Amino acid sequence: MVETRPDDRSSETTSSAVGRLLRIALVTLLLVGSLWFVLRDVDFGRVWEAATEASLPFILLVGLFVLLAHLARAVRWRLLIPEGEKISLRDLFSATVVGYFASNVIPRSGELLRPWVLARRTDRPVGGLLATVVFERLLDSVTLLAILGGILLLAEEELAALLGEIDQLAGMTPTDLLIRLSIPIALLVILLVLMVFTPFGSRIVRTMARPLPQRYGTKIITFFDRFREGIRPIEGLSGSAGLLFWTIVIWSGYALSLHAGVLAFGLEESAGLGFGDSVVILGLTTIGVAIAPTPGGFGIFHTFARVTLALLYGVPVETAVAFAFTVHFAQFAATMIAGGYYAVREGANVFRFSSENGRDR
Repeated sequence: MVETRPDDRSSETTSSAVGRLLRIALVTLLLVGSLWFVLRDVDFGRVWEAATEASLPFILLVGLFVLLAHLARAVRWRLLIPEGEKISLRDLFSATVVGYFASNVIPRSGELLRPWVLARRTDRPVGGLLATVVFERLLDSVTLLAILGGILLLAEEELAALLGEIDQLAGMTPTDLLIRLSIPIALLVILLVLMVFTPFGSRIVRTMARPLPQRYGTKIITFFDRFREGIRPIEGLSGSAGLLFWTIVIWSGYALSLHAGVLAFGLEESAGLGFGDSVVILGLTTIGVAIAPTPGGFGIFHTFARVTLALLYGVPVETAVAFAFTVHFAQFAATMIAGGYYAVREGANVFRFSSENGRDR
C-alpha cells in the first residue's frame, strides 16, 4: 500500500481550498455583474413606487403557488419511487422543501440533500432515491426544452432580440441556445441508459472499485446497485399519464406564481399580458438560472425578467425591475420559510451527510 505523505495531504488540501475560492469568486462575479445589469439606468424612486403599489394579496399568492408547485413535485416524486405509495406525503414534501432551502444557499446542493433527508425519514437507501431525483431532473429539463421550443416557434425574432440584450448570451441565436441546452441532456440520457440498463455500467463500476480497499469498493458497488434499483420504468399507461399530469401541474404552479405577479403589478391591463405570457417569462427565467446558477437565482432571474418584460412586452424598465425583485422575494421567502421550518425539524445536522444516518443501506 502506498503511504500518503503529510506534504501530499497538505497539497491536496491547498488545491481543494483554491478550487472552492475560485468557485466562490466566479459565482460572486456573476452575481454582482447580473445585479449591476439589472439596476443600471433605472430610477430607483420609480422602482420603489412601482413595488409599493403592487397588490399585496397577489404577492402573497406568488409564494402560495410556489409552495403548491413544490407539493405537486412531492406527489410526482412518489410515483418514481418503488413502493412510493407507502411514503407519507408529509415526508416527501419535507424533503423537497429542505432541498430547495439548501439550493437557495448553495446552488444544486438540494439535489443531493433531498434524497438524503427522505432516506433518514423512511430508512431507504440513498442511492435508490438519488436515482429518482436524477430521473426527475431529466424530466424537468425535457419539459423546459419543450417550453423553449414553443417560444422559438411562436416568437423566434423576439427571442433573438432578447438574447442580444443579455450579456451572458450575447451573440447566441435561439437555435444555438436550444442546441446548447439539448446536447448535455441528450448525453446524460445516453449515459444513464448505458450505466443503468446495460451490463456496461456494472462492469465499469466494478473495474473502478477493484483497486480500492475492499470496504470502500463494496460500498461503491452497493451504492451503484441501489441506484440502478431506484430507476424503475413507469408501469402502464396510467403510470405515464400520472407522471405527465403532475409534471403539467408543477410547471403550471410556477407559471401561476409568476402570473400572480403579473396581476399584482397590473400588467394584464397595462401591457396586455395573459397566462401564456407568464409561461414565456417562466421559460426564459428558468433557462437563465439553469445556464448560470447563483444562490437562489439572485441576479440571473432578475436579469432575464427585466429583459423579457422590457424588451418583449414593452413594460417600463422600472416596473420590470420592481416586478423581478418583488416576485423573486416572494418566491424565495415562501420556500425559505417552509424549508427552514422542516430543516429545523430534521435537526441541526441536516446539512451534514453523517456516515451513520446518510450512508447507503
